[in-house]
Amino acid sequence: MGLRSRISPKPSNRNSLKTTLKYVAVGGALATALFLVIYYGKKKEVPEREPRIVDLDGFKWQKVLVADHTKVKGNKVLLNFPLLVHLEEPDLRSRTQNGMVEDNRGYDIVFVDEFGQLMDHQVEIYDPNSGELLVWIRLQELSPFADTRINMYYGNENISEDFSTHFTWDNDYTGIWHLNDNIEDATASGNSGNSIGTEQVAGIVGAGRRFKGLKDVKGSLVHINDHESLDLQKEGTIEAWIHINSFQDWAGIIYKGDKPDFSDDAYFIQFLGGSERQRLTFGITGENGVYSYERSAIDLDVDTWYYVVFTWNQEKIQLYVNGFDYGSKVNNTIARNTTGGLNIGSQLNEAVNSNPFDGIIDEVRLSKVARSQQWVVTSYQNQLNPTGFFSADEPQPRFGLVPEDSLEVPAFSSNLPVGEPAQRQIRN
Repeated sequence: MGLRSRISPKPSNRNSLKTTLKYVAVGGALATALFLVIYYGKKKEVPEREPRIVDLDGFKWQKVLVADHTKVKGNKVLLNFPLLVHLEEPDLRSRTQNGMVEDNRGYDIVFVDEFGQLMDHQVEIYDPNSGELLVWIRLQELSPFADTRINMYYGNENISEDFSTHFTWDNDYTGIWHLNDNIEDATASGNSGNSIGTEQVAGIVGAGRRFKGLKDVKGSLVHINDHESLDLQKEGTIEAWIHINSFQDWAGIIYKGDKPDFSDDAYFIQFLGGSERQRLTFGITGENGVYSYERSAIDLDVDTWYYVVFTWNQEKIQLYVNGFDYGSKVNNTIARNTTGGLNIGSQLNEAVNSNPFDGIIDEVRLSKVARSQQWVVTSYQNQLNPTGFFSADEPQPRFGLVPEDSLEVPAFSSNLPVGEPAQRQIRN
């Protein structure tokens, strides 16, 4: 029997951020001689990253980004938080487009924390024509008590290497799919997927993928082959942004398992069927096919973006929708280790009727830890409205580095020549 016959979810109606950062002003002292070390690597098997050095003396421009502490929900400092920054400003155009960035790929854009440390970042979008920058920056600490300052440097004609890195995502992340123009895994795990019958469309963060809800055929979905990093057992978090076009019975959002007899499933978020097809069900499968599952306490609507997050540990399973607690249950089940692949936008892979999802999915993430509600709510606020999460000052020349006759910010023309196409692939 299939999953939809084996479970009978019962409703749950439960509705369920001291360390203050000391800030050091980064000013003229940095303009003299500051050398920073960044660690970099491409394979998860490499235990240490080879050091790479960037000399800030070569950067002509800087601006300060300030993450608003009032947007950080809860009463704890969040560690290794990936902050989404979205900018589209004339100074971030490439020099060939009358901007201040020297490299048309945006390689000469780097970020430095208040203590002088180069910060891991990953560029999802850089458009040299418009100055659009969509970038994830790893913050060692994000405090709810004091603003977090990030120093952004750019305009260095001597930079030719790409500092965008998958180390932006700490080791607790085992898979991240931005689902833009490729299905690459943004982490070091290398779990890139295969798109079957999906297409790139506008998402909640840059681009996403459109899943067509095709029944009685093998598609549309994104399939990732099984890998040990996908085996989340004692605890885990799976998350995605979804935009529903229509409700399909038992439609899968994130589902670990391929076989029609459900003998290799491990964890899932999907919709229910029949009169409850607008509600989510979520859970894990233990050894011998024993389920620990629950269903959401609310109906979802079409044409609305939702941030759905399912977490579990050895105390409970939990569902968050847009940061709110919409279902939980006591749990002591360990998700089993199986050879089933990971399906996005479908319940199954090896079935004629794969129970597909009809709509858009964006920013799918897997973690090997159960994220806190504080982490979930802060992620929701940051991704939903990144420009409301932080502020950015005007570009400032690096005094002592820029000739006096060029300290003035250049005027920007709206009549720009045609430049290189926007770089819209993930840079690792």
